[in-house]
Amino acid sequence: MHDAGRASARWPHARRNQPGLRSVLVSPHVIFYRVRGDIAQIIRILDGRRDIEDIFADG
Repeated sequence: MHDAGRASARWPHARRNQPGLRSVLVSPHVIFYRVRGDIAQIIRILDGRRDIEDIFADG
């Protein structure tokens, strides 16, 4: 997870899966984060084997 945090810091505008959020996969987890200036703010970490779209749909 630390390596993924460093990777998201190096490439903060990487993958965009949810509106306003970006993500990075650290199998089996998916880290969702928001870019604020030059800071990647981690919003949520989910098990990538779950139905992530359903989780975000539930709010």
